[in-house]
Amino acid sequence: MMHNPFRMHKGRVVKKAAVSAIFLCLIVAGCSLFGKRVSSPPPVVAKEVPREALYHYLVGRQKLKEGELSEALKEYREALSLDPQSAFLHTEVARILLRQGKMEEVLSACREALSVDPDYLPARRLLAGVLSSMGRRKEAIEEYERILKANPSDFKAYIMLSSLYVELKSYEKAIETVQKLLKRKPDSAMGLYYLARIYAEMKLYGKAIECYKKVLEIYPHMEAALMEMATIYEIEGKTEEAVKTYQELLKYHPHNIRARERLGMLLLKEERLGEALKQYRIIKQLDSENLAVRVRLGLILLQQEKYKEAEEEFRFVLGVRPENHQVRFYLGMTLYEMGEASKAIEEFKKIPPSASIYVDAVKYLAYILQKEGKVEEALQVVKEALKEKPDDWEIEYALALLYEELKQYEEAIRILEGLVKKASKPAEVLFRLGVISDKLGQKEKCLEYMRRAIKADPKHADALNWVGYTYAEEGIRLDEAEELIKRALKVKPNSGYIIDSLGWVYYKKGKLKEALFYLKKAHHLLPDDPTVTEHLGDVLLKMGDGEKALELYRRALELKPTDEQKKKIQMKIDRLLKKNRDAKGDPDHL
Repeated sequence: MMHNPFRMHKGRVVKKAAVSAIFLCLIVAGCSLFGKRVSSPPPVVAKEVPREALYHYLVGRQKLKEGELSEALKEYREALSLDPQSAFLHTEVARILLRQGKMEEVLSACREALSVDPDYLPARRLLAGVLSSMGRRKEAIEEYERILKANPSDFKAYIMLSSLYVELKSYEKAIETVQKLLKRKPDSAMGLYYLARIYAEMKLYGKAIECYKKVLEIYPHMEAALMEMATIYEIEGKTEEAVKTYQELLKYHPHNIRARERLGMLLLKEERLGEALKQYRIIKQLDSENLAVRVRLGLILLQQEKYKEAEEEFRFVLGVRPENHQVRFYLGMTLYEMGEASKAIEEFKKIPPSASIYVDAVKYLAYILQKEGKVEEALQVVKEALKEKPDDWEIEYALALLYEELKQYEEAIRILEGLVKKASKPAEVLFRLGVISDKLGQKEKCLEYMRRAIKADPKHADALNWVGYTYAEEGIRLDEAEELIKRALKVKPNSGYIIDSLGWVYYKKGKLKEALFYLKKAHHLLPDDPTVTEHLGDVLLKMGDGEKALELYRRALELKPTDEQKKKIQMKIDRLLKKNRDAKGDPDHL
């Protein structure tokens, strides 16, 4: 049914073609308050319209263009008073009220329009949309169902109706509604897209991906579909698929910062630092004022040992947000890595006790002072921090470490024993007690503490490794040693020290092939460790490669072993040289 925007009033008409032409242009251009044409066909314009009503409507429309909502509403209502049976004018009044935020009045105006003409779909669409925005979903559903009954080709109504069903968790009805749309228009990318979103909401990710792929067959560059598909791949843990999808998206939408950030985070997770750095550099170009991005970029640069660039990023952020103590902490770390210990100390000292990072700052500051040979100053810093945070076990733990460094073992043990029940990580405390016991030559007590640490935390890799390696060194309980070290390796699969321990267990068990495999791997990870180097020499010697073993022993001596270890290695070298001289009678051989 086609509708006149105004109904005629006898005796009050004007027959000027110019005015009718203006009115026709207005209708064809679309009279929606939002500047969009309605999806229904434009109403037929009568050749004779109420002159006074048209005048007020045109004035009101001009006021609307000028942003004078109150004046426009006044004119529209004046026009409506002259033509109260115009569903069109009632709807236009409702649109202005909507812009004014007068929601209840919008509903009343829409209902007035529909009381005049129940088939006037622009009014019903507006009514349905406002009800939806007000959270009155069931009423909105009723209106959209009426719209679709009147116009089954209104594709937007299908989408809106399905969205409302999703909000009500009525997923089956939502799917049924979208499928009705797709039955009418199977290649509707929007229909397929919303069906994908429904499946995603239901966590039926496989079906969602299928629908997104169909959408992309129609519109290969659709940003929202690519973004949401990548997100699903992330949820499913399909990192490589997510990376490829984000990369595909960014080929067509290079300014999508959110997608680039997500890609950067995934690359970081995969430890693809170079690729992640490239993404964050681009983000910085796109949004140089984004402080969060500048911080993350600084952290990547720090990890890649690009210290000067990292410093620049952190200083930029602190220039804008000097109260950001977390970033000041990062700056302190960076400066220390650059060899600027005094500047690093200065930055850490700026972090106040009120900062959430304060305890970590104190620990790092104490560590730097200790490394710089200023143990007494470090002790004072930690004691002062303990006055600020008397109940913080981590500060007490740092104090114990300093006493250990000063070889004041009894004081360190006293503090640590008091922390076993107090600490949130008792296994760490027990492990440290074990280390100190070992330094005191109390081997059994050391193992007791290590076993307690494992009991407190069955995944404490260092304690597991310590006990397993101790057994291996003594040549006892080798099966148990292997099991403990393998458990440690699950927690820290890239630890050269734990890999060395496993190789050493195999050496002790006579499994030389396995021992060689792990000891080579450990040496690759820790080429400057004297013990690891010596172990590799031992297994090669056992396998008959005395020449390579001698080379490794000599290298181990260069790596500053302990005095006891140095004597042991030198004895191995001397034996090899003697054996070689005895065998070949050549004093210069080897």
